[in-house]
Amino acid sequence: MVQGTASSAVKPARVYVDNGDSGPSNDDMTNTAALAQAYQNVGYITVQHVVGHGDQHNETAWAERLPGALRFLLGPRAALP
Repeated sequence: MVQGTASSAVKPARVYVDNGDSGPSNDDMTNTAALAQAYQNVGYITVQHVVGHGDQHNETAWAERLPGALRFLLGPRAALP
């Protein structure tokens, strides 16, 4: 899917992906890292891949990472804690 966007004239200014490194599947860390790399490989410049150390694949972990994701995606206008 990412490779299909390589020729697109318009790309998002920023791409954010994240995962934890704990739990039964390590929150699919390998595939998430590959996804971030795939975006970079097709020319996306601002890609952020965050690994939540000790985080599992659940709403609690996502909620903890969400403010940082929004700050990254929205820039300085995001007034978040």
